[in-house]
Amino acid sequence: VDVNVSLDGREAGPKKKMSVKDYVNSFAEDKGEEERTEEEGERKSREFVPYMRAWFFSDDCPDLSEDFPDPPPCFPDKFKGVAKEFQPPFTWIFIGPKGAYSPLHRDIWFTCAWMAQFDGRKRFVFFSPKDLPHIYRKAEGKEMYCDINNPHPEIFPTFDQASPFEAILEPGDVLYIPSKWAHYVECLTPCVSLTSNFANVANFKHVLVPYTRWLERRRIAMEMMKKMLMAAK
Repeated sequence: VDVNVSLDGREAGPKKKMSVKDYVNSFAEDKGEEERTEEEGERKSREFVPYMRAWFFSDDCPDLSEDFPDPPPCFPDKFKGVAKEFQPPFTWIFIGPKGAYSPLHRDIWFTCAWMAQFDGRKRFVFFSPKDLPHIYRKAEGKEMYCDINNPHPEIFPTFDQASPFEAILEPGDVLYIPSKWAHYVECLTPCVSLTSNFANVANFKHVLVPYTRWLERRRIAMEMMKKMLMAAK
């Protein structure tokens, strides 16, 4: 199975297509977390380890969906109450080596999310919505989040006033990610995780507008596809 591997951690950033097998085989043996030197720590904040993030496995390996409840009983999902063709593709697998990370961000459409850790250890750093002025900037339509490994005081002068919350996921752990909470995620060891973003009673009013726009874009795409197929006959 070929997948797109993120080269900078951004959803819209550059990708490299490679097989899952080749990607996993590319994991270089690394020193233990406790042996990382100060120089390595500084280099880590500048370099991005290729990360197989947000693999929508239902397209490539739909049988994998049979291995877990969708949605889990403890995370009811309003998206699952509509026909499957109207459900956004928000359930993904993340696979990454030690050092792979997702930069600080808030989740799509301000949905909530859960993440189940299958293998390895993963570190989360959370910031509550009240800390947004310390970690986020928007100028000329572009969003910018603070690089928590290398904060730029000229851009985020009050970053030190934020109050982060940290959590370490171990194999078998499940983490709940609240709506609008910014978070940074780092693989402390090679990791395999399953995550799903969902809509519930707490965030549905925020989700409804972007979800409606997504449905409209999907409808337009389907209409265009039908016209192309008709023209090809």
